[in-house]
Amino acid sequence: MSTESQPTAPNRWKRRGLIALVGLIALIWAAPRVISVSPLLSWASGKASEHLNGTVEIGRASLGWFAPIVLRDVVVRDADNRVAIRIDRIETDQRLLSMLFDRDDLGGIRIDKLHLDWTVGKTSSNLEAVLAKLIHSTEKPNEPTKPIALPRVHVEIANGTIDIRDADSPRVWQVTEFALSARVQDAGKSVQILTQGLTSDNGENGSFKAEVFLTNPLDANLKATVKSNFTSLPIGPVGLFARRSQPNTEFAGTLRGHIRAPLQLEGLRRMLPQIVDTER
Repeated sequence: MSTESQPTAPNRWKRRGLIALVGLIALIWAAPRVISVSPLLSWASGKASEHLNGTVEIGRASLGWFAPIVLRDVVVRDADNRVAIRIDRIETDQRLLSMLFDRDDLGGIRIDKLHLDWTVGKTSSNLEAVLAKLIHSTEKPNEPTKPIALPRVHVEIANGTIDIRDADSPRVWQVTEFALSARVQDAGKSVQILTQGLTSDNGENGSFKAEVFLTNPLDANLKATVKSNFTSLPIGPVGLFARRSQPNTEFAGTLRGHIRAPLQLEGLRRMLPQIVDTER
């Protein structure tokens, strides 16, 4: 007569500990994919919405520790639930794990089929209102200002469309085949921007192509070099912003030509809160 030996208490605890460790490793490994296919994706969208005067919706996501981040069907709505930004696809060339451990180098970010619906009023616009939280400083007045550094990143926009609407009239200007490449270099001390697109104004078609090089983009002594070529470029949208300081201003017509100009401007950090001040 034989009897089976039962595992001792220490062996049972070792086995349970091993199973728990394997389960924990599996959970960590699968965490990004769990987030991308579960209600946690809605939670992540809600956290992003906290930084906007509006809401962010992410239709689908592909996440993995050793894979690029891919977001699809991204929609940003304003406070009135109207769509302000729609993006078919956002993809990084950096892996998720690399971006978490090195936030100073975000690598490349490609945005496909961006659609901006930009409605401009006499004192503000829908995009300015949506992005106001990101631009306005939330620092307490008695706290020291922390220096801001731009991460190394290359943002590309392809196949974009921009609709610029006058909030007080039926006028609409459209930019199609919009493309942009913005590259932050030299530890954030320089930014190179290349952009181009086709324009439409009441049946008249035009185009533009521009190159902007910024040095010290976040300092008060920001400098910029602008090179631009354009044909039949509508100037109507300029009037939408000019009327903020000069009421009843209206621009009409188009421009043809080129610009080659070095500029010295106030730092973006001071400029943007003034431009995007929805209370004025």
